[in-house]
Amino acid sequence: MDCPYYEQLMYAGDTRHESRVTLLATRDDRLPRKAVALFDSSRVNSGLTQSRFPSRVRQMIPPFALWWIGMVHDLALWRGDSAFIKTLMPGVRAVLDFFRSTLNGDGLVESPNGWNFVDWVPGWKDGSPVGAQDGVNGIINWQFVLALSNAADLEDVLDEPLMAQRNRQLARDLAGRITSRFWDDQRSLLADDPAHRHFSEHSQSLAIMSGFIEPEAVVVLVAGTE
Repeated sequence: MDCPYYEQLMYAGDTRHESRVTLLATRDDRLPRKAVALFDSSRVNSGLTQSRFPSRVRQMIPPFALWWIGMVHDLALWRGDSAFIKTLMPGVRAVLDFFRSTLNGDGLVESPNGWNFVDWVPGWKDGSPVGAQDGVNGIINWQFVLALSNAADLEDVLDEPLMAQRNRQLARDLAGRITSRFWDDQRSLLADDPAHRHFSEHSQSLAIMSGFIEPEAVVVLVAGTE
């Protein structure tokens, strides 16, 4: 683990994984609960949670706010406690509303304001894939699809069927638009960019995780990344 030595800050992207390990390895869930609550309290006016918190310097990584929703989903899935989840739902809905505001005329997420970090991949400037900072990127869009599905499950927990339906409908529609724009017939892969010049394992993996790719296509996706 690098964080305790190098960074000494709690980043949502890292904490989601560490929280899952804690939930699976022990019944003591005080740290995951505290982490979720701290990120919720870090929220800014746009509705996004900060990328790391507590911190004296504000840093915004929009995709990390989507993974924070995943942290809330993990707690609901493995620990229940709908009363605690209910206190977090205004924040979950605020994050989704922010991303809805970034949908362009084609119905795709475009350049959320902030550092759209995904991974430290060679060739990605500052960890951001092509188009993430100044256009449309498939990976960012797939992450929104996953967050919408997670949020729909959370709405089910709170017996909010209309909210759940709204999220699932957008997830389904967005997945269709992403597939239409980014699927490359020649390579049988999902591209990262609309021009189909850049490809990554990230797009393929997230598409499969979303559950919105047809089974026949999933086989092609997996074979195409070997």
